[in-house]
Amino acid sequence: MSYCGHDEQSGGRYETVAAAKGDAAKQELVGEQNPDAALLDRRLMQRIYGSFHSVIAQAVERKNLPSSFLAALTANESSGRPDAACYEPAVYERLKSVATGQATSFGSIDWQSLRAVFQQNLEGWASGAQMGLSALELDDQIRGALSQIEERDLRGLATSWGLTQIMGYHVVGRKVGVHSLLDPVFHYRFAVELLGDFAGRFELDLGKDFDSLFRCWNTGHPDGRTYDPDYVPRGLRRMRVYEDVARASSSEEPARPK
Repeated sequence: MSYCGHDEQSGGRYETVAAAKGDAAKQELVGEQNPDAALLDRRLMQRIYGSFHSVIAQAVERKNLPSSFLAALTANESSGRPDAACYEPAVYERLKSVATGQATSFGSIDWQSLRAVFQQNLEGWASGAQMGLSALELDDQIRGALSQIEERDLRGLATSWGLTQIMGYHVVGRKVGVHSLLDPVFHYRFAVELLGDFAGRFELDLGKDFDSLFRCWNTGHPDGRTYDPDYVPRGLRRMRVYEDVARASSSEEPARPK
C-alpha cells in the first residue's frame, strides 16, 4: 500500500523501526537481484510460512480470502519484516496542509479527524502540551506552526507500516495508534478488513480477483498501473509458491496419535 519499494527481488529499499543492524543487514535490505529468482521466492515464502502462517490463517478465517494471497502480499510489500516502515513525504505534505488549514481535507481526513488524533496522543503528556493544543483550537493563525508532538503524529500517519505496509492514516478515527500496525495479529486482521473494503467498493471477489486486489493494494484501483510492472505477476507467482510450501509442510507434519 506504500509507494516505497520493499521487495527483495525488485531492489527496493525500506527503513525499519529498529536501528540499523550493520553492513550485512543493510546489504540484505538493498535486495540485489539474484538470477535464481525462483529459489529466492521459495526461500522467502518458506520464511513467511514459518513465521506467520498461523496468524495469517486466523486473519482469513471465515473469509473468502486464501492465506496465500495475504502471504504473497507480505512478500511483495515487506519481504516478511513486521517492523518495516517507509515514510512518504508527499503524503505528509498533504496531511500537513490539512493540519495547518491550507486544505480542507485529504480524502476523508479533515482537521477534526487530525485534532482527534492529536488529542488521543496527547493524553498523559505534560499540561504544557495540552495548552499547545488549546492554542491551536483558539487561534487559527497558530495552526500554521505545528508542535513537535503533532509533527511526530503527522509523520506517523504519513508512514506505511508493517508486513503489508498499511499507511498510518488508516488508523484515523480508530482507538489505536499507528504502532499497532507493527503487531502481526492486528496488522493482518486490519489488512483483511481493508481488502474487504476494496472488494465492496469495486465489486471484487476476494476468492478469485487476485490481479485486481493486488492492483488495489498498490494503486488504490483495480485497473491501476503499478510502479513496478512485475508487482502483480510476482504476487500471483508467490501465491502458488506459498501454496506449495503449505502443502509440503502439512505432509511433513507427524500424525497425531489417536
